Amino acid sequence: MSTSASGFVVDSRLTGQVIARMNLMEDFIADAVLPYVPVNSTTYKYVDVPPGRYYQVPDTKVNQRGQVAETDYRESEQSGICVGHALDEAVAIEDQESQTARDLAGEAVSRKTYELMLAREIRVAARVFALASYPASNRVTLTGTDQFSSTGDPVLLIENALAVPVMRPNTIVFGHAAWRAFRRNAAVVSAIFGAGSAENRRATQEQVAQLFGVRQVLVGMSKFAGAKIEAPGAANIGDVWTDDCALLHINPNVNTLQPMATFGWTARFGTPYGATFFDPKRGAKGSTIVRAAQYIDERIVASDLGYLFKDCVA
Repeated sequence: MSTSASGFVVDSRLTGQVIARMNLMEDFIADAVLPYVPVNSTTYKYVDVPPGRYYQVPDTKVNQRGQVAETDYRESEQSGICVGHALDEAVAIEDQESQTARDLAGEAVSRKTYELMLAREIRVAARVFALASYPASNRVTLTGTDQFSSTGDPVLLIENALAVPVMRPNTIVFGHAAWRAFRRNAAVVSAIFGAGSAENRRATQEQVAQLFGVRQVLVGMSKFAGAKIEAPGAANIGDVWTDDCALLHINPNVNTLQPMATFGWTARFGTPYGATFFDPKRGAKGSTIVRAAQYIDERIVASDLGYLFKDCVA
């Protein structure tokens, strides 16, 4: 536990709860789509290598007294900045005094961590499912029989699209609506279970991954309220990951200063943390302010390592 002159305390117990809560986000996939990469400062350097360069083959032959050829990626270094993301919740001193059997600070930091990660999920989904995040040759808006909810063949569509990026995608990301339509599409059911399979059969994520020979199939299941909820039954609830589908080449072991090809990543400075400080102006006796926070920078670094299908559902 560390305390600043202003009374701001980074609490090791609350920090542990923040990290544990982040690791239990079962419906969130942002951490798998743009994996975390540790950096040593809020301002950091990263190598931005065009994926096509990985296929350039240097001359490796060396004469007895010749000079060995050099390859250097340092000229492609770029700069990034990790931005603080944080949320607070006030716990009134009166509540702490009257509810001593409950861990009110722990409950508050858990709620703030969930909201923090939901906000991250929304940011990542918006970027990964944006047409502007892909070259024109690596994106298509589906219409008519090409849509997963229609009578077309999405298996053929995805097979052809997997061959478009410079490096073959190893991850398929479905929005919830796109996945519901895809897994029961007749062409998909036939490809997995055989021709003439019952129409009520449904493909699993593992089966689809095996069908296309990819490392993983991710389905965005999380939801959010599109506006402030003013009354019961008035919520405008929608899917964070919409009716789109992205094919991505993701390297989960990427390092910002190593030339490893990957669609994107999230630089993170330090560890997420939980903290408290006292606010005498909140309530008659004051309140303990509980905070969950982290410093991150979500970045797409190789847009041509992905392919996007928009509007997969009619």
